[in-house]
Amino acid sequence: MVKEFLLCGIGMAIDVSGSHYFHSQLTSFSPNDAIAADWKQVGGLLEFAIKSERPRIERESKQLSLKLDG
Repeated sequence: MVKEFLLCGIGMAIDVSGSHYFHSQLTSFSPNDAIAADWKQVGGLLEFAIKSERPRIERESKQLSLKLDG
């Protein structure tokens, strides 16, 4: 549980700092473009988290199903 909170906190810190840098560097984009870029970044972070945690979740799911069957 602590690991998930730590990763979430780090991700949020990176997102906030990256968002500040991104918005301070790009002034020619419309607000909608900036929002779309932010959500694209969030989607990328979620995709990374899902890919990194998938093996553990599948392993735990398999163990739980074996306990239910056994």
